Amino acid sequence: MLAESESEKTKWVVALSELHRILKRNNLPDKCVYSACVVLDSTAAATVRNALCACVLERSRICVGGEAGLALIDLERGEVTPRRAHAPVSTIAYVPHEQLLELFIHRKILKVKMTVSELNE
Repeated sequence: MLAESESEKTKWVVALSELHRILKRNNLPDKCVYSACVVLDSTAAATVRNALCACVLERSRICVGGEAGLALIDLERGEVTPRRAHAPVSTIAYVPHEQLLELFIHRKILKVKMTVSELNE
């Protein structure tokens, strides 16, 4: 810990320790933003390894673009589903309020309006 003096460092350590003790005593619910997941096994690793771009569609769904086209990663189910095997996808942009997924393929813009339910089919 960086501090001007030893007494200031001790003061901060005591204050942080007291705060930690209060938080543990109140048993507040865990509000972590990120959670670790096993996304795929070694057979589907090529999809993520060759990814050129990605965007978050929902809390548990990620759309990945790469040399093989477009793929949907579902973190809840732990599966990778290939979608739209086009030419290599270099950039993905997602507009949530319009549910519009824009794909940049071979220096051209291909605008595909897709809902999350269409990606699941």
